[in-house]
Amino acid sequence: MRSIGRSAQLVLVYCLADDGLKSEKNGGKWRKSNHNPKCTDAEIMAVAMMQSYFGTATLKRTFLLVMRL
Repeated sequence: MRSIGRSAQLVLVYCLADDGLKSEKNGGKWRKSNHNPKCTDAEIMAVAMMQSYFGTATLKRTFLLVMRL
C-alpha cells in the first residue's frame, strides 16, 4: 500500500474538519472571541490534528512545519 504525501494528508485532514464543522447544528460557527479571524476553525483544527503526524510538541511548531509544505 502506498502512503500519501504530507500535503495530501493536510488537505484530507482539513476537508474532514471542514465537513465535520459544517455538519454541526450551528454550522461550526462556535468561535466568538475573534470577530475577524484570519483563518477558519477548520484550518486551526487541521493544524492541531497534524501535530501528532509531525510529532511536534507545540502547535506553533506544527504551524511552522505546515507553512513550509
